[in-house]
Amino acid sequence: RGLAGRVFERGASFVIKQLSRFTGTAILEDLAELLSGFQGMFEGFRERAGAVQARLSADDTSFVVLSAPRGGGVAAANRFAEILDGAGVHPRAFVINRATPALALSDAPAGIEDEVRKAGGAAGQTDRLRRLAELVARERAEEEARVAELAERWSYPRLMIPEFPREVHGLHCLNALRAHLVDTDGTNVPAAVSS
Repeated sequence: RGLAGRVFERGASFVIKQLSRFTGTAILEDLAELLSGFQGMFEGFRERAGAVQARLSADDTSFVVLSAPRGGGVAAANRFAEILDGAGVHPRAFVINRATPALALSDAPAGIEDEVRKAGGAAGQTDRLRRLAELVARERAEEEARVAELAERWSYPRLMIPEFPREVHGLHCLNALRAHLVDTDGTNVPAAVSS
């Protein structure tokens, strides 16, 4: 034992003597018994933590890093992947949830002005709809640029799941979500996943 060990031992001895004056030796004996019972537990915790680490880094264990495309979501996913990588745990993919849906302005029918009028819309609504579609397309491009930053650092596939019009609950909604996650045979991520 070095100097620090002797100083600690003397300090602990002093504290125990002072506590025994106020509490009595029976309470200190009970406390010592309680603390000695924890010693065996720590080894069990250490063993379980090792088993969890081994399981997470096993070749047959797969998981994904889930992120939002807005705000700091992609940056947080990148930091989390770095932490996992440092621990020897490698995700299978990045899932970017609630992405802005991709819209193609060229997909609009040639007679959109007529369609807007038939639906009871005013003549100027077509331009507003086009501007809205441009804003949505710009937001989608910004999200894709953020997600592309992941590709610069990681080789894992990146899957962008569009934001649905309502919360996902029930089998119908889960089937719609599944269509974005797996092939029709249910085995692989769709070909649309960027690698």
